[in-house]
Amino acid sequence: MRAALFGTPYFAIPCLEALHACPDIELVAVVTQCDRPVGRKAVMTPPPIKVRAQELGVPVLQIEKINLEESLQQLRALDCDVFITAAYGQILRQSLLDIPKYGVINVHASLLPKYRGAAPIAWSIKCGETVTGVSTMFTDVGVDTGDILLQSEVAIEDTDTTETLTEKLAKCGAETLIETLHQLADGTLVRIPQDNELATRTPMIKKTHGKIDFAMTAREIDCLVRAMTPWPGTWTTMGGKQLKIFGVEKVDGHGTPGTIIDGDFTIACGDGAIRPTEIQLEGSKRMKTQDFLRGRKVEAGTVLGDEQ
Repeated sequence: MRAALFGTPYFAIPCLEALHACPDIELVAVVTQCDRPVGRKAVMTPPPIKVRAQELGVPVLQIEKINLEESLQQLRALDCDVFITAAYGQILRQSLLDIPKYGVINVHASLLPKYRGAAPIAWSIKCGETVTGVSTMFTDVGVDTGDILLQSEVAIEDTDTTETLTEKLAKCGAETLIETLHQLADGTLVRIPQDNELATRTPMIKKTHGKIDFAMTAREIDCLVRAMTPWPGTWTTMGGKQLKIFGVEKVDGHGTPGTIIDGDFTIACGDGAIRPTEIQLEGSKRMKTQDFLRGRKVEAGTVLGDEQ
């Protein structure tokens, strides 16, 4: 079976490696986004999957606008039986979906129809889920609305961040993809229409999503911090300066939400309390909270976020 993989970030790399290693699949190309400027110095940086594809010797196509006729001509020339998408980043129109013999199969990081959209991993953590997973599906012109093929569950641990959960789901996605393609080849693959009434959507994560509202419960704040790790991070303000919080532990305590209630930097929440494990005050280095407290006394009664 001739296949092309459309992907961009790390999540797609295990799919690339699994397809490359599968003797039943001829991976003819990786299709990805163009190199982009990254960082303050705007260094042109290739997508992660491009780097790995080149290491494996897989041809790479970088296409700015995938649905243009000239782009479709490039894709038709690949003569593929199936296209596979995994966190690709562009919407595919019907003219593209019609190119491969078997259509387009997407690897999506949720148990559809829950958490459709751009950021299912972060939102599953933020919403306090204990189980998520991977779905393979036939792509249609909607956003993650196509028929489900196979699904695999993955537990969300209390310590999981978006970074660690992405690694787990990426590996699970690769395994589920290969099984999907095997069933496609032998004619046993079953299509299951999604129940749109059960669907939930996930918007793109923005920096503003990292702002902490201490009226939330301690568990909700813990979920938020882990969901926004590694990007965009979570933050509040203290004394007119931004205070980044990189991890928290849930502890006993109560008080006015957002108020530091003891000398250990315990912060009262809407229900319960949290204690940051690692912080960075604007103008200072990132450090363990204990180290921060050795060099600076924080008074009980200090209110965080009061300048927001």
